[in-house]
Amino acid sequence: MTNVKNAGNELKNVVIVRGGGDLASGTIQRLYRCGYRVLVLECEKPTAIRRMVSFCEAVYDGQSSVEGVLCRKVNRNAKLYGRQERSHLW
Repeated sequence: MTNVKNAGNELKNVVIVRGGGDLASGTIQRLYRCGYRVLVLECEKPTAIRRMVSFCEAVYDGQSSVEGVLCRKVNRNAKLYGRQERSHLW
């Protein structure tokens, strides 16, 4: 977990999760629903077995939704730090 500044110069908790497979997606969803901002790091070609219930699917489709939580693929740090939305994961 790390702290990053948002537009109001406040420190907000961001949890960085390595991998968005089916097991990690359950943890990611829970963290998000508890109010944490979540950044998911994923390899170029994820090999998750249960891809339809995994956030790693966003690597292939650009976005993925698991039980109403939307995850979008971000290619560059500039895009990540420029976002002000809290409506989805990155």
